[in-house]
Amino acid sequence: MKAIKYHTSFFLFLLVVACPLWGQVKQKKHLTAQDYHLWSELHPDKISDNGNWVSYALRYESGEDTLFVKNRNGKTTAFPKGKNGNFSKEEWFVCLQPDNKLNILDIKTGKQQTVSDVADYKIAANGNYLAILKTTANNTNSLVVQDWKGQVLKSIENVKVWYPNPQNTAIAYVTAKGMHHTVEVIHTDKSLENNRVAIEDNLGFHNFAWQSNGQAFCFLHHPLEQQQKQNTKGKLFRYTLKDKKLVVFNPDKQVNFPKDYNISANDLIPITMSEDGQRVFFGVKKEQLPRGTSKATVQVWNTHDKSLYPLKNQFGGWDKIEKLSVWYPDSNRFFQIADNDLPHVALNGNQTYAITSNQEIYEPQEKREADRDFYGVDLQTGTKKLLLKKYSGANQMVLMSPKGKYITYFKESNWFIYDIKKDKHTNITQSRIAELSKPDFELNSDWIPYGNPGFTKDEKSVLIYDKYDIWEVSVNGSVCTRLTNGKEKEITFRISEQSAIQKPEVKYDGNRTGLFDTGGILLLQATGKDHVASGYYYWQRSQGEEPIVYKEMRISRLQLAGNKQDLMYVEENFDVSPRLVISNIKNQKQQDIVNSNPQQQDYFWGKSVQIKYKNASGIPLTGVLFYPANYSPDKKYPMVVHVYQKQSREFHKYLNPSLHNNEGWNHTNFTTKGYFILYPDIVYEIGNTGASAADCTTAATQAVIDMGVIDRDKIGLIGHSFGGFETNFIITQTDMFAAAVSGAGLSDFVSAYLGVSWNYSKPDFWRFEHHQFRMGKSLFEDTEGYLRNSPVLHTPKVNTPLLIWTGELDLQINAKQSYEFYLALRRLKKKSTMLIYPGEEHALSESTNTEDLTNKIEAWFDYYLKGKEFPSWMAANYND
Repeated sequence: MKAIKYHTSFFLFLLVVACPLWGQVKQKKHLTAQDYHLWSELHPDKISDNGNWVSYALRYESGEDTLFVKNRNGKTTAFPKGKNGNFSKEEWFVCLQPDNKLNILDIKTGKQQTVSDVADYKIAANGNYLAILKTTANNTNSLVVQDWKGQVLKSIENVKVWYPNPQNTAIAYVTAKGMHHTVEVIHTDKSLENNRVAIEDNLGFHNFAWQSNGQAFCFLHHPLEQQQKQNTKGKLFRYTLKDKKLVVFNPDKQVNFPKDYNISANDLIPITMSEDGQRVFFGVKKEQLPRGTSKATVQVWNTHDKSLYPLKNQFGGWDKIEKLSVWYPDSNRFFQIADNDLPHVALNGNQTYAITSNQEIYEPQEKREADRDFYGVDLQTGTKKLLLKKYSGANQMVLMSPKGKYITYFKESNWFIYDIKKDKHTNITQSRIAELSKPDFELNSDWIPYGNPGFTKDEKSVLIYDKYDIWEVSVNGSVCTRLTNGKEKEITFRISEQSAIQKPEVKYDGNRTGLFDTGGILLLQATGKDHVASGYYYWQRSQGEEPIVYKEMRISRLQLAGNKQDLMYVEENFDVSPRLVISNIKNQKQQDIVNSNPQQQDYFWGKSVQIKYKNASGIPLTGVLFYPANYSPDKKYPMVVHVYQKQSREFHKYLNPSLHNNEGWNHTNFTTKGYFILYPDIVYEIGNTGASAADCTTAATQAVIDMGVIDRDKIGLIGHSFGGFETNFIITQTDMFAAAVSGAGLSDFVSAYLGVSWNYSKPDFWRFEHHQFRMGKSLFEDTEGYLRNSPVLHTPKVNTPLLIWTGELDLQINAKQSYEFYLALRRLKKKSTMLIYPGEEHALSESTNTEDLTNKIEAWFDYYLKGKEFPSWMAANYND
């Protein structure tokens, strides 16, 4: 081959031309607020049964969202503003789009069909049909069943509302012609047969509920508005598909139906059916006489009232509250479960047994959720007996087994099981597992259990969490086996619940746990020490836990495909925008499907690292330090410290830049503007909450100062809610911070303790004795401690300029707490500005307000930490 010769001048020409092009490719930009609109949030949607296709949405603050469908080979279809997407087999994808359009995609060919005027749709269980609820010109609906080619197989007119069963094998629906209403059901599995169920004039059918296996449904009717004088008690119906039998419950013909009561149509106590279809649960409510418009009367507050006056006045006593009842359709037996003495009801897993209680029995008292006496009720015989005396009323403390055999509860650092049939309580852990619980003042001061996800599928064992691991304990307590080895690896394992039976379910005022097949594969979520690494494992009894993905990123939102092998999840870092990944349980071959926000590569970005430090007591702690974008080791930067309990979990979290932040704070905004950001972990000494926050925060800040990367004279401090209190207190103890921002922060422990938590309508005692403020005692037991922890009493020591903000209607932390601190600073002629947002509560919601607060907080720190222009709104006597 003949050699090709180039002259030196030609290479010089190439260099001259190419260098600017290389610079254009590699040159990054500084992010500005005008660029924030480019960022979207990734929302995984569905994965097809064989894992070949996924759907996901990219959502923007502007509302210009898009739903995507993509396969492993990269083939992608976009549906602007699409929602409610579903795959059918590996052939079709269906979703709703604006203007009531239904889009049907043949995922093999890419061809699309569009159906107009669609209110809702369902894919039949066998995958052969689409059931579509279409709106018509006369403001009614039609129910259309069609095949995938668009051929209409069935059309039913004048449909008022439909209720598909959970399996999508049948649909109950109501048709209406004038005052003539009919309930019918259509079978969408094979025959497309439809059957008439009930027909009435002047009556409306509603409140439908299906049996969990889709073989029966119940519903009720009340008179239409113009016919309210007729049969106001209503009627209840149950219809079974197999024998096409309708049974009616008529309160007027029930001897023991309570006088002056009606069947309630209120969704607070929804109608449900037992799993075997033999019992229908519903609420009954006492008829209320119309209340006239009278003048406001004097409020009478008695210290011995069970509830504070606002709560008592709101619901008017237990006599006015719906009571859960049960009807046995086959025998037409009725039984009212709840009454005024025991109005709260939880049902066991198979709905044959109830636990009743009364949250007011030990009121008045100081906890948010008062202790209760729990009674067991046999729904067949109606017999009642005391199960637990003065036991915690907190959520997740009394749990029902899925098949209805057992009740689990946590007491004296151990898990107990109550065997309903044997009427026997058993301590199943017997102190054999060391760390079953932890003190958690974010919820309450009691030692709360790490958790109890549920039972094995035969209900012979219960699964229990300790600090790191999952245990299997037999229901009689004789066998206790550790299933994972997290303690040795310093990895916390928790079950990643995938199917409906694995997930907990709320049954009225109680909780049912999950059911797990420990003879098969369990998917586990794994979290490393200090949140450095995370991921998912699969577990089998023969080999223990094996990783699917585990690395130094934030791994979350796992979904398992129908084939039980393929799966998808999201991974992210502070500097890696969330990406959707497909993998497999066994071969663990990972494939990126979409990387959100690819435009980030065009901008300078920061990074996150963990720092280690110790508080004054020598306790080792972890903090997260976010570096500024385009960091240079030759410069020293300003830094803002964000405080709120433990924040090391934020290490790998990706945060979109945004002007719309309901607390006005976005650390990505700040890092891209040239700030270091520090999130320290804080541990607390009971009774010295403020001092603990100051100790840990200053220790973490000093650790960063010692790194030599920040200007020690340009450090800011910010916190919201409990972090607002911490900010208020810290600046009374140190001059380390050149500026601070406190949002919705408490300042006076005495007035706050003697205040009302208006979102709960309860005294705020619990916040201090059993919650975040961690006093552990009442104001009257530790008066000096309450005074010592009140920032407002230390105001003379404040030298840090403080920006205060609050929502005028804050029901969580009374806005008066911000007023108090502001007025104290004003009286002492300190530097402070307060922002009050009318109509807003604990966190801001109006977009104009979130943008305003975000801009003002950034301007506040820019002025004090960067020496930028003095904002006019910070000036005295400012008028906007």
